[in-house]
Amino acid sequence: YFELVVMTTILLNCVFLALSQPIEETEYVFLVIYTIEMIIKIIAKGFILNKYSYLRNPWNWLDFIVVLAGYITLCLQAFGMTIGNLSGLRTFRVLRALKTVSITPGLKTIVNAMLHSLGMLAEVMTLTVFCLMVFALLALQVISSSSSFM
Repeated sequence: YFELVVMTTILLNCVFLALSQPIEETEYVFLVIYTIEMIIKIIAKGFILNKYSYLRNPWNWLDFIVVLAGYITLCLQAFGMTIGNLSGLRTFRVLRALKTVSITPGLKTIVNAMLHSLGMLAEVMTLTVFCLMVFALLALQVISSSSSFM
């Protein structure tokens, strides 16, 4: 039930983030819920020392950073920072939607496979760009030499 509650919370949070005028109070509620989730995971697994502890999982790092950014934003608001100055930190709220990936096993597998294939994908993109440059230079030479005879 824990994962179902967390998934429902994430989806509700996404709905509230999509509103044209987000309700500020909901951000505090979701921050508290995410903090409780984080504390439960830390109590169950440990924070960093054990083999399967909370911060040994990269997806939990994402959760930790999002929650930490929420509290930093909250503290800066308490000290009178304006909303314009906090827009960079507020963008971390959008990353909460990525928490669905860490909960859904199928999505986690797909994203991990995509991340592992980025190196090979970069090599393919480099080769593609190189080939395009060669053919672009060849076409440029052909067009420029044929236009000089006209």
